[in-house]
Amino acid sequence: MGELRRDPAALARVANELPHVVFSRDAGGAVGSCSGPYATAIDACVAALVERQIDLATTGPSTLTFHVAPLYPSVRTSFAQDT
Repeated sequence: MGELRRDPAALARVANELPHVVFSRDAGGAVGSCSGPYATAIDACVAALVERQIDLATTGPSTLTFHVAPLYPSVRTSFAQDT
């Protein structure tokens, strides 16, 4: 973990290999949809591009924007219960 703190590029490489989700937002900021998880950031970006193309083909120009976000592992806390 120490290496990742000293090397932002290494942290970005690790984050890109995490599962990612795609979500859409309207102009007001409300989340319209969420899809995934996708295996990597690249897979999620491709899915976001396809979703955007489908949106444009079906509704024409819209105010929807598509975003990609990593799914980080959960953080174990003292109040978390084992299941």
